Amino acid sequence: AMTLNLAPEVEAQALAQPNTASWLREKLTRALKQHLGHVPDFVFALDVTDKKSGERLHLHGLINVPVEFHKQVVAALKATGGSWDAKGRRDKQTHVEAAYATPWASYAARNRKRVGKIVRGRTIAGTASARAGAEKAFEHWREQRKKLISQR
Repeated sequence: AMTLNLAPEVEAQALAQPNTASWLREKLTRALKQHLGHVPDFVFALDVTDKKSGERLHLHGLINVPVEFHKQVVAALKATGGSWDAKGRRDKQTHVEAAYATPWASYAARNRKRVGKIVRGRTIAGTASARAGAEKAFEHWREQRKKLISQR
């Protein structure tokens, strides 16, 4: 699982694009290729912080790589996110850890409606096979939620 906070200038560039998520997907694709030598499957959802935190755009997602490539993944994420100079929070630009896809997919996409009001285009992006798997996991989770609600 990963979280990536964007530098203000990268956030501004991303929001100016016709499709914010696609632009960030291409930027991450190039960075992963540069730092890993290939592009592993990945998927991410755009998210925004709460109003108190300024509604900053950031990413939550999954990158399918073995744990021994942690440093290269962090380097690729930092290259994608730009120069992060948040006062006292320099170490908070990226967060990478092992995670299972289903709970992370539901967490990552929880603010799709709010995000959709801020960005243009889709709110989820990734490699074709990873995106299909994430969408399937999210739909499964949503159907399970509907069943639980209907049983009440």
